[in-house]
Amino acid sequence: EARRAPAGRAYACGERTLSYQALNARAGQLAGFLQAGGSVGRGDVVGVSLERTEWAVIAAIAVLKAQAVYLPIDSQSPAERVAHMLDESKCRAVLIDHDAAPAWRTGTGPALQLLDVQAVGDVPAPIHGSPDDSAYVIYTSGSTGWPKGVMVSSRAFVNTIVAQREAFAIGDQDRVLQFFATSFDGPFSEMSPALLSAAALVLVDRATILDAAEFAAFMRRQAITVVQLSPSYLHRLERGALDSVQTLI
Repeated sequence: EARRAPAGRAYACGERTLSYQALNARAGQLAGFLQAGGSVGRGDVVGVSLERTEWAVIAAIAVLKAQAVYLPIDSQSPAERVAHMLDESKCRAVLIDHDAAPAWRTGTGPALQLLDVQAVGDVPAPIHGSPDDSAYVIYTSGSTGWPKGVMVSSRAFVNTIVAQREAFAIGDQDRVLQFFATSFDGPFSEMSPALLSAAALVLVDRATILDAAEFAAFMRRQAITVVQLSPSYLHRLERGALDSVQTLI
């Protein structure tokens, strides 16, 4: 979509917006930095511990561009949980905000690099991967013991987002809400179908989500057309909150 609609709006976060061309360029530069400055290679696990900003999207794309494996990490998670995830996954590097050191930072081992998400590099050299390469790893809640890592292949990932794009009929006129937290794979089913359809991905912050009335006003103001919500959250919304929505998942 960066080639087909370079000037199209790919991402909106408050007053900040990114075109498809700009999003692709920044993700490519960050991928190049991962390969060069972070010594990340094909199949290496790269953690992403970021707040809900455009950098969370850029970082996810950058990891995939570098043919690495994306591992989302909630910066507020207990240090013990994060340490287990980093150790078991053999995570090579973690992308963090340059002005926010996570609470578990001091507990990282010497083999792990903490990299500034806003660092840039050269666009990475093309890497020919396999559909069976892992795209990302998601850890379970650990409610029955230690959290377990579930590897998702590139083949499964692509098949899923293509099926979602077709089933939800997302097009270049749509505005897709990024609602779910970036600490699990929910955002992929919001971000990927949108960006593969030249639609605009619109971020809503946590404070707005916690205020149902403000969330309803945000939805109307941003003219959101595609949204995924949990049934419990949908029940909280006032009548008319979803007047602009054409597809509710």
